Amino acid sequence: MKSPEFYLESPFSALGETTMPLRVVIAHDDVAAGQRAIRLLASLAWRLGNDVRFEPRPWPFHLLADTEWREVAAGEAAKADILVIAAPSPARLSPVVERWMESAIACMAGREAAVVALLGTDEHPAAGDSPGLL
Repeated sequence: MKSPEFYLESPFSALGETTMPLRVVIAHDDVAAGQRAIRLLASLAWRLGNDVRFEPRPWPFHLLADTEWREVAAGEAAKADILVIAAPSPARLSPVVERWMESAIACMAGREAAVVALLGTDEHPAAGDSPGLL
């Protein structure tokens, strides 16, 4: 199984600058959390202009419960430059998602990569950091 491909590029990308894409795996709880993560990337792309191009790969939490899809997502996470975990709260992470996340982070060790915990909603962002999550 292969996830669908799509790109989120800066509005300045038509100016001819080419950059190395940053692979971003977005594990998200629901549509709203996934959209919030995409908006974050769009905002960064806008601010950074030609300096960055994101290749987001969204993975809904419910797909991570399926063994085959979980393996595909793990393969993408192992190659990701950025891993985003987007959920309304850390309490919404199932044990399967937590194990997948821990495994994905372990695969990223030893190389330059980032992990972003995007918790809360637009109306109620999570206060402070979430030491129980990462």
